[in-house]
Amino acid sequence: MVSAAAYPTPHAHPVRLAPQPEVPAPVTRYAMTATTVPGLDQAPTRHRRLREWVREVAELTRPDQVVWCDRTSVGWQRLTRQLVDAGTFVRLAEDAKPNS
Repeated sequence: MVSAAAYPTPHAHPVRLAPQPEVPAPVTRYAMTATTVPGLDQAPTRHRRLREWVREVAELTRPDQVVWCDRTSVGWQRLTRQLVDAGTFVRLAEDAKPNS
């Protein structure tokens, strides 16, 4: 029979651990928050999760502004005018393709 004294307890021999490196302090960033993005709070919807998602994306991407598309003809005209002015869209011949 083996006595219990033959098996040392974990505390019988203290172990010295190597010193751990210091953890750097968190970096404070002064970035634009979503609350400062123009247009973010003019959502044409009451859909809470959609508004939260747009706010989250705005915080990650930091856009100059948020423009909500509400499917009205005024919104369509504004959007297409901006895209034509930026050179992204090319306005087609009005007689061949009206409103394009």
